Amino acid sequence: SFTLLSLNYGSLQVNSNADGADIVVDNVPTGQKTPYLFSHDISTGAHIISIFKNGYSNDSPAKQLVNISTIDTTSLVFNLSPATVGQSVGNITPDFNLQDDYGEYLRFYAYHGYVCIINFWALSCYYCMVELPYLQQLYSEYSSDSLKLFGINYEDSLDVIQQKRTELGLGFTLLRGAGTTAKSDFGIIGTPVTIIIDRSGKIYYYKLGFTDQADKIQQEMTIFRQKLNELFGR
Repeated sequence: SFTLLSLNYGSLQVNSNADGADIVVDNVPTGQKTPYLFSHDISTGAHIISIFKNGYSNDSPAKQLVNISTIDTTSLVFNLSPATVGQSVGNITPDFNLQDDYGEYLRFYAYHGYVCIINFWALSCYYCMVELPYLQQLYSEYSSDSLKLFGINYEDSLDVIQQKRTELGLGFTLLRGAGTTAKSDFGIIGTPVTIIIDRSGKIYYYKLGFTDQADKIQQEMTIFRQKLNELFGR
């Protein structure tokens, strides 16, 4: 007897120096942990593969682009380094699993390997609402570099979040944090808070507050761009 393998699937072996890391395919956790062989159950074509493990940062390259074929098994090895979870520069951020305004759930650690911005905001926070359009500017400027931007609303309903997306023309990911521990996990007291995270998952820049004064807005935007340029090598 023989098995006829599907022409639409191939094999992928994922290993890491620290076993038990969660395997992510195209920014979605698979539920499998390293070391693991996906035996003819990964669709052929290009995929972005990464891993994460609580208490570890991701060494470079934190994510890898592979082309899965039906013939050969693609093998990947990732390296992780022990790191402290916290709210300070140099710490890896806490993880979260939050619902976006389209009803889908998103696991933040699945985006290790990307430069990310996390912003905490709410309708009742005046300076949050001032800052959001400027965050959209940054997202538009750096989306070609694969910047990921997550706006976590910590008190409003999904209806309010959707309304603000439409009113302000926001194209980045909006998440509902009300009723979750996201705000306390990140140690958020005042808002807005804007956090830039490097590809390893570590906090690179932390900013509390914003302004409505034009000259100071430009100063703050200059700092944001400087930090992003450093991470993207511009």
